[in-house]
Amino acid sequence: MKHCLTFFLMLLSFLSAIANDGIYYMNGNHLVPLTETDVEVRKEVLSISLLDDGYALVDVQYQFFNPSSATKHVVMGFEANPPYGDWHQSLKSSTHPYMRDFTVEMNGHSLSYQSAMCSSFEYPIHPIDTTKRYYLFDNMQLYEEGTGPEYDNDAEGTPFSFVYYFNAEFLPGINTVHHTYAYKLSTINIVPYALNYKLSPASRWANGKIDDFTLIIRAQNTAKHFKVDRFCNNGVFSVTEGTGKIKKCTTLDGRYISDEVSLRNGAITMHLSNFVPTEDLQIWAGFNFDLGQDGRYHIGLSYDRSIDREIE
Repeated sequence: MKHCLTFFLMLLSFLSAIANDGIYYMNGNHLVPLTETDVEVRKEVLSISLLDDGYALVDVQYQFFNPSSATKHVVMGFEANPPYGDWHQSLKSSTHPYMRDFTVEMNGHSLSYQSAMCSSFEYPIHPIDTTKRYYLFDNMQLYEEGTGPEYDNDAEGTPFSFVYYFNAEFLPGINTVHHTYAYKLSTINIVPYALNYKLSPASRWANGKIDDFTLIIRAQNTAKHFKVDRFCNNGVFSVTEGTGKIKKCTTLDGRYISDEVSLRNGAITMHLSNFVPTEDLQIWAGFNFDLGQDGRYHIGLSYDRSIDREIE
């Protein structure tokens, strides 16, 4: 019991220690309209695969509805927050350094896109001049070379993000969009990997919700043990592929706060109707609560507590 209490206190402390003891790479995010539109998002199938190379593969299938009898032209965008914890990193590219394989297909046709490093996520796009040299410091500020804390403690700097954007042509009725990318999983203190995916931006579409939403989380090739923070009041995960177990985690007063998942070469799925996202998706690497013979906790192993052993 003493060991579990010690570990619980470690868990409470890691959230406040990310700036010093972790590296945040980026969030996953929802495609949103950057120009005014009455287009609605009717259906979304969000599939997140936890890869063995430290990346998460995101595959999203959307169905949008254009209620008009005329074709709508909408600028759609994707915002990727800058990395945090890679202190003094030089940034000269308009593409995110920890995201790869960004693709968009609409109604079966590949779309070209543009990317820019911007101080705001809005349209028209106002890129930062990447011909100049910039540095990102621990306070999440972007500084041009010759300014900033290294040179001037009073410099204010400029927050920024990476913006990917493209023109979308919505025909009357149902339109499909297939969107993929992979991004590096963050590390936080004692947590081997952590994933954040922004669901709340989906409310920027005309209907303010997702009529039919499916979330699939996959562990490919190897066994993985992780927790998924509760992001909605309804909806239940079930194992739909491979081998896995799901355990509800509650607080001392009985509040349902997360799902603990042990999964081997499989998937868990949750389906929601009329989903109004107010919270974002958080996935954390699972923990082995056993204290090893070396006197240290075996952190980050794929571990099934129900059978008290590591998954083989």
